Amino acid sequence: MRLRWFIAAYAALMLGVFPAYAKDKPEWRSWPLGERVGVNVGAFFANLDTTVRIDATNGVLGTAISFERDLGLDDTKTTLAAGAHWRFLKRSRLDFTYFELDRSGASSTSVNIRVGDNVFQANLPLQAFLDIQAFSVGYSYSILFDEKKELALGLALSFQELTVGFQGTVAGRPLEVSVTEDVLAPLPTVTGRFSYAFTPKWIFKLAVGYFFIETDFGNTRLDGEILGVNTSIDWQVSKHFNVGLGYNLFDVDAATEKEVRTTDINYQYDGPILFMGTRF
Repeated sequence: MRLRWFIAAYAALMLGVFPAYAKDKPEWRSWPLGERVGVNVGAFFANLDTTVRIDATNGVLGTAISFERDLGLDDTKTTLAAGAHWRFLKRSRLDFTYFELDRSGASSTSVNIRVGDNVFQANLPLQAFLDIQAFSVGYSYSILFDEKKELALGLALSFQELTVGFQGTVAGRPLEVSVTEDVLAPLPTVTGRFSYAFTPKWIFKLAVGYFFIETDFGNTRLDGEILGVNTSIDWQVSKHFNVGLGYNLFDVDAATEKEVRTTDINYQYDGPILFMGTRF
């Protein structure tokens, strides 16, 4: 919930700032890569691979659960991905991305499954869900920028919110267990972007982000690694409208220790994205 409020506040700020620069038309604004503002929304056809382990408070290791193999969740899903950017100076740009993925499924397993302090019994129905929200905002500086190409390096702040839930039978009685890993502290990600305009209407884009951390946030310890890659070919259909086809990869390997409980989450989603957008 806090993540949604953060996104709403950011969007309101950007909408208030954009008009102040709309009348400024420097030379680089006429370049194929020189738009001041761009917004894209797309359908992401994701392939999914998710493993979660939640240890007990007494240190006993939980069961490493594959949501796709063990719990019957689909290993593909089409979902929404969105992004925007604002070039407030010729070589300085802010980027915003948002991704949300909610999944649920039901199955039964041939072995007992330990989730935290609870053991779900074998050969009985077990339902599970995994909800992910990922939001990032970043600044980049173009070390190379001309009429046909751009190379930029930057730093982004990544926000992750994950909720994992299980519903099944423990010790002969129904029980629901829900764990939320709400890591809203800003996690710095090193980023790089490269764009090349084959023509004013056809543009190749590549963006890479990497993050690694071992640190403490209050009563929570976080060890994590994030790799994000997206590449696309954009077609500028008209002055203010573009469509494109791309490929996205997002890989997270994170372990959080909150008070006395350790949660280990590994998930990867990758696949093509079909998007449309506007620029001005």
